[in-house]
Amino acid sequence: MKYGNRPDIAVPLGVALAKRWQQQTARQHQSNSVYVVPIPLHSDRQKIRGYNQAERIAAAFCQATRLPLLPNGLQRTKTTQPQHSLNPAERQKNLEQVFQIDQTLRQIKNPAHPRPQKPAILLIDDIYTTGATAQSAVLTLKRAGFLVVSIAVLAQAKLAD
Repeated sequence: MKYGNRPDIAVPLGVALAKRWQQQTARQHQSNSVYVVPIPLHSDRQKIRGYNQAERIAAAFCQATRLPLLPNGLQRTKTTQPQHSLNPAERQKNLEQVFQIDQTLRQIKNPAHPRPQKPAILLIDDIYTTGATAQSAVLTLKRAGFLVVSIAVLAQAKLAD
């Protein structure tokens, strides 16, 4: 999808991901308000590619699940090397402190509520390889007072030993 310039396949992939997520975990999160946040690209990389594959997948996912989408909930603040060209240790270092919370996420927290709850976040990405991207995003969200309930991805890569 992202390297073959096929953003059109995001819709069937997002719908398939939604069905699988609903079968496996949706019942666990029915009582919480779950907000969907796609893993962002840096704005420079998005300009080159023309789209964020995770955002397109998340949009289709949200249409199927009717969960609210916060497409800009996280921002990638640093340009990083493409992860596919790095080993696991380099991937981790490459993603240190690259995300920040956007205003759209800050607005859903309501400290005036008599019993404030941590807003629940479902992260969406296209692929999970070493987990470096997901870990960096989760750490950023936790530091800001959010609860990450799950990370939904289309594929998990197996790295050679």
